Amino acid sequence: MDQYGIFKGLPDRMPFQLGLCPDLSRARDLMNRMNERIPGHYFIRHMITKTVVASVHSGWSGSDDNPTASVEEVQNEPTFDIFCGVPDKDAIWYDAVEGLANARDRMEQIARIIPGNYFVFSRRDHSILARTETICKATARPLAQRERKGKLAG
Repeated sequence: MDQYGIFKGLPDRMPFQLGLCPDLSRARDLMNRMNERIPGHYFIRHMITKTVVASVHSGWSGSDDNPTASVEEVQNEPTFDIFCGVPDKDAIWYDAVEGLANARDRMEQIARIIPGNYFVFSRRDHSILARTETICKATARPLAQRERKGKLAG
């Protein structure tokens, strides 16, 4: 049985799940009603395939001229996984993001916050599409690696 999740926020930025609906038209109705009450970014995700099937963004900029926008259909973008560590050795799953550009941006964002080795993995063809390594200057070792071992240098 299909389930559709209605979310507030952007798919790649930790959205808040508002509810579940077994019917896509009901999910769209709920998404539009929420957007009318509280303008913002909303989307509907198919809960089995994890693909975004519809989204809405209000054109709200502080005025009531046009508080809502119509639902836009979105193309299904593949989901990419972000891992921390070395591939085929000690990699730890960190996040899943829709779209390669979004996955690269998210990987770079994570690497700036927690230095370490990161890579973007394609579920579709099981390949690594991007890598980055950031090093903590205090010890010249990736911070994520030191955190895994439980040692943090000051």
